[in-house]
Parts: sequence; C-alpha cells; structure tokens
Amino acid sequence: MSSIDRRTRGREVKRVDPVLFCNEEWPSRLSETGELAGRGAEQLGLSPLALEVDGRSWTLAVERGTLTIEPGDSNSLVSAQMDGDAFCDLVDDFKSTLGIVLAGRARITKGEVDRFVRWEPVLRAALDARPVYEPGSIELRDAGGGALDLNRSFEQDAPESELRHFLLEAGFLRLESVFTQEEMRAVADDLERAARSAEPDDGTSWWVETESGARRPSRILDFIDKSDALRTLLADERFLRIGDIAGEGHLHLDTFGEHLGEPAAEGLVKPVGVREGISDLPWHKDCARGGHSRFCCGLTVGISVTGADEESGELCVVAGSHRANLRGSMLDEGLDLPRIPLATRTGDVTVHCSCTLHMARPPVVRERMVVYTGFGLPPRPGDELGTADLEALKRERGDISRQARELVGGSS
Repeated sequence: MSSIDRRTRGREVKRVDPVLFCNEEWPSRLSETGELAGRGAEQLGLSPLALEVDGRSWTLAVERGTLTIEPGDSNSLVSAQMDGDAFCDLVDDFKSTLGIVLAGRARITKGEVDRFVRWEPVLRAALDARPVYEPGSIELRDAGGGALDLNRSFEQDAPESELRHFLLEAGFLRLESVFTQEEMRAVADDLERAARSAEPDDGTSWWVETESGARRPSRILDFIDKSDALRTLLADERFLRIGDIAGEGHLHLDTFGEHLGEPAAEGLVKPVGVREGISDLPWHKDCARGGHSRFCCGLTVGISVTGADEESGELCVVAGSHRANLRGSMLDEGLDLPRIPLATRTGDVTVHCSCTLHMARPPVVRERMVVYTGFGLPPRPGDELGTADLEALKRERGDISRQARELVGGSS
C-alpha cells in the first residue's frame, strides 16, 4: 500500500428514491459488479436478503453466480425493515448494516441480526466494486520484500520511513515509552475522578456489573473535557507527531464513528470479572457502524495509562485487515490473517487504522486503564461537515453500550 486514504465519497449523503434506486440504478450497477458480489456472497454462504423500505420489498440473491435484486420477498431467509432515510444511509455507506441496527433504524423481521450484518462486505462489493476478502490474497512484507516482523515495537524516533511502511502494510504500530510514568499517574488520577463523578444513564459513560455485584463505569466518553493532564499531553509534540506517520496530513479529530470534526478522547477502566455490560467490545473495526468510504483510514491511538498484558487484557489486532473488505464486527470463519497481541508498558502507545479489526481481552488478574483518541484524514476540497445532528450522534455513541449488550448478550 502507498496510502491509507480509502475515501471514494464526499461527506454529503446522496439522497435517493428507494423505488427508482432498487428498480433501476442498483440493477444497472449489478451489470458490472454482480459477479464480483455474487462470488463474495457464495464465499460467505449468505442466504437471500430482503430489504423492506417504507412498505415495499426487494430481494438480493445469487443466481448462477451473479448477485441480483428483484422486487418482492418470496424466498428470503432474512429480512430487514427500514425507512427511506435509513436505506439512503445504508446504500451510500454513511451507515452500515450494523450501524442502522445499533441505531435502532432497522428491524429484523425474518432471520437473525447476524445474518443481516454478514451482508455488509457484499453490499460494498455490489455498490462500490470492493472485492470481498479471499484467504491468501493479502501478504505482509517488509521494505525488502521479506516477511514482516509483526511482533516488532518501535521507538518513537525510529525512521519515519520504517514507521510508515509498517503502518501501511500491517495497519497498526506499537510505540515504546512515548509518555512518562509520572504523566500517566496524572492522567490516571483524572480518570479516577471522572469515574467517581459518572452516573448510570448519563449518556457519557458505559457501565458494567462485576462478579462481586458492583456497578462501575467502564468508559468515560468525554474524558478529553475532564482531564487537564490529558489535554496537556494531546497538545504535546510527542503526540502530534503520531498524526504525521502516515504522511496523509491527519488531524487530531474524532475517530470513533461520529465524525464530529473535533478532537475526542475516551478514558477506559477495564475491571476484572465483568459479568454484565460492555467493558471490551468484540472484534470490530472502528468504521463498523459506517462511513468507511468517507472517512477511512483514521488513526486510533491508545495511550497505555497502566500497561497491558495477558493478565490485564491487552489490545489484539488482525494484521492487514485494514486492507480487506471484511465484515466490520466479529471474525469471519476461515480468516487467515494473523492475530497479534500488543502488550504495552505504562506510557507506551498503540496506533491502529480505523479499518483494522481489533479487540481487547478481558482482564483476568488486574484491571487496567487506557485512553483512546486519534487522528482523522483532513477534509478534501468540497468536504463540509454538513448538517448532521451532532447531539444525536453523541447520544447514539452513548447508547452503544446498551445496544451492543443486547446484540452480543451479557459481558464482552
């Protein structure tokens, strides 16, 4: 890869007439992408999908190796019901299948939610000509053409060319000793105070229940507004330099899926023995809820406040997954890309592309603290933030804990 800028659309969502789109425009696109999408659907073993939009239905199915769309719902095994606005967001990749479900904008009337979400990479193949990932199609190579050492860590002052090549190739980096232990203690103190001030259902925190019966906040969504120590570090050249690694002009912006056009940071406290609630999300991409073709790849930065390992639940990534059209949540069966644990010490930093599949294992011996923030690609000419309801987007973010808990069941 020579770039992680995968944008193919402007920020404004194209509003379409669902009837005209499904009866005319989509079939026209499938004359070019139908075989590509059909191959992906067969590879993933997908069943016919019906989309019911404002009371009218169309079915996506593979016929003789080609994806087709036909009016009606006579043979689907999974059906999703939505209004016209949700349909526009879906086909224009502002929201994904998972995104409209999590936002409560789609109702699965037949089959299971997961069977609907699994269609996401095929929809992108059909609408954007992005091939569904096939095992063996991605290699991870160093600058000399040899196998990339995926367990490598870097000093922050390592040659920029080495950092950039590794990031573009693997989709992640581990940077050692970016911040001091004293600086991390100050951030930890602020995070503890913010956690004590949080309240259930305040819209700015996620909560869990531990095996002891204690109810605790596991994620403070607006931590950047609650920590002087963190704001000082985020203005420091040591942090800002990270945004230059990809060479794409990244800016310190929200990278969590709301694309608010302003810096954001979340403070996470990961307790041992969570029995209910979301402490760690399952395998996912940060673009899993939508917006890939408008915003990817951003850079998500994890500041290791207390260090992380197998005992305290370190971050794990799927190397090269930012280069693959995969479902943005969970792991597809047969995925052959390497899974790499990223153990860190206090003050280390991890960086991963917004398209890189990742998750954190639950702590088993001691809890840990981490702050997530990041960098977004700069707007292109003509890219405006538009008229998105920013408060609604923030509320949606705050509600993910409940929605994800209902989808995956219990703790994570």
